[in-house]
Amino acid sequence: MLKRYLDQGLISIDDTAEIIGKEEQLNQIPNRISSVDDIPDEAFRLEMDICAWEIAYRTNKYVEPMNYPDEISIQHLKQMMKRTENFFNEYGWPMRDAFGASTKNGYISGDGDYLLKNTIVDLKTSNKATMQIYWVWQLLLYHTLGFYNHFNNEKIDRLMIFNARADIVFYIDVVDIDQSVFEFVNDAAEKQSWVNKKLIKQMIGID
Repeated sequence: MLKRYLDQGLISIDDTAEIIGKEEQLNQIPNRISSVDDIPDEAFRLEMDICAWEIAYRTNKYVEPMNYPDEISIQHLKQMMKRTENFFNEYGWPMRDAFGASTKNGYISGDGDYLLKNTIVDLKTSNKATMQIYWVWQLLLYHTLGFYNHFNNEKIDRLMIFNARADIVFYIDVVDIDQSVFEFVNDAAEKQSWVNKKLIKQMIGID
């Protein structure tokens, strides 16, 4: 992607070298740490730079980070990282991350957070201590478009939310959800996906 941006004149050679240099710095950090507390503040600033380019990859628009985390924010981030580590130690470490979920024509798609053994986990960092309805919809979409429709082959037994900020886990076993729910979500998503396809083609002038 960097090469493509460079070839198109969207970024300069100096910009490319700077980005690669930051990625190399980030790759060296794990060799210098043995625990979350050892992670240097520079890692969080570097990560924001890398994330900005990751967002640019998805949206084709680069927005330079304006505010980097201060010392208190970094301590909060480390606390959430420790809680996440404890969560994985208890429930099992991910077999995959960023697993795909998509409708048949691909006009609704996304990447789920984590796949444990037979469990979909969506990671949240909300100050809300209760389950949110849009989290439920998100989990249902991840399961339906990622596994119920056989986009992926793993068997899913449980849907789970981990809110690292509140240090709370919510989950439900798939067998406790009526199959008609997944059928409804799948049908609604497929219909909306065809609507999205039509709208996008109209926007770019393709019949």
